[in-house]
Amino acid sequence: MSKIAKCLIPALAVLFCAGCAGNAGSRGEYAGPSRGEPAWVSDVDQVYSRLRYAAAVGYGPGRAIAEKEAFAALVSVFGQTVRVDRQSMVGYQEALQQNAVSSYIRNTEVNNAIQTSAELDTLIGAEIRDYWYDGRDTHYAVAVMEKSRAASLYGELVRANREIIETLTAMDGEEKYSLNGYTRYQLAARIAAGNQVFANILSVLGGPSSREPAEAEDFRQEAQHIVQQIPIDIRVENDRTGRIKGAFAKLISGRGFQSGGDGSRYVLDGTISFTPVELPGQENKYVRYVLEADLLDRRTGAVLLPYTVSGREGHLTTAEAENRALGIIEKEIAAAWGAAFSAYLDSLSSGER
Repeated sequence: MSKIAKCLIPALAVLFCAGCAGNAGSRGEYAGPSRGEPAWVSDVDQVYSRLRYAAAVGYGPGRAIAEKEAFAALVSVFGQTVRVDRQSMVGYQEALQQNAVSSYIRNTEVNNAIQTSAELDTLIGAEIRDYWYDGRDTHYAVAVMEKSRAASLYGELVRANREIIETLTAMDGEEKYSLNGYTRYQLAARIAAGNQVFANILSVLGGPSSREPAEAEDFRQEAQHIVQQIPIDIRVENDRTGRIKGAFAKLISGRGFQSGGDGSRYVLDGTISFTPVELPGQENKYVRYVLEADLLDRRTGAVLLPYTVSGREGHLTTAEAENRALGIIEKEIAAAWGAAFSAYLDSLSSGER
């Protein structure tokens, strides 16, 4: 079992149960007009003291809508703290979607808790405590968080994410200044951004924090520093005009990498070939083109990202046909190889390779 899993299982097993409650809600039984309007409909603080609870009422033409609005209203109780930080959750949610966080945790319940934690529409530990229908056209629901319990849950989540960040960034110099090290710092930045949101919620709840969560910007800057120290050599045999090398270089530099020389650990090693094609009855000249380019790790000898593109193009002369083929290849590199390179880097942080 991994170091992270050992650390997180006791803490987030509790979060898993709480998170499920937060999403599904603890729905009260049907309560119609014969019961009379509950006091919380008009004054939620009268029933749920602010000292102990965070509570909010939602209403709408149906029960499901009322409950959804109640959860949304509860989020707004936390005010600007949550609304401003919603953008910070984007990267955290992307990391979850790419399996980048859960890949460091081997326990299913812990993974489910992490997934739940990314949703700000329903806060962890929140539940629907009661429901009422006025008998005409409006349904009411009240969403409630018990502050002390929620503070404990968010405190566990902050500590859990901190452990993931510490494990991600625990590398020696050689590993740090590699493609894997670069993507791990990027992932650490995304987790840190999400963790700051959870820490903000924790502070509103009045919960203690052993120390301030790491700043996402610090990890972003370190990732940028790392990528600038990772040159990638580009070699394309038979690329007489340099157009193919230039197409690859544009994408690589766009991700912050530098073009390297003979000493680079990583090399994009390619070959382009043109073969004349005879087509009966055609006046134009045709060529078949093939580009094979592998991203290699010289240190391990591994092929990190293979790539092949081929096709046929024609024009009035063979030279013009080859020139047209080069234009097609450049577009293919920009679209297909660029996407493949980004997917490869993402796969490093998600542990898929």
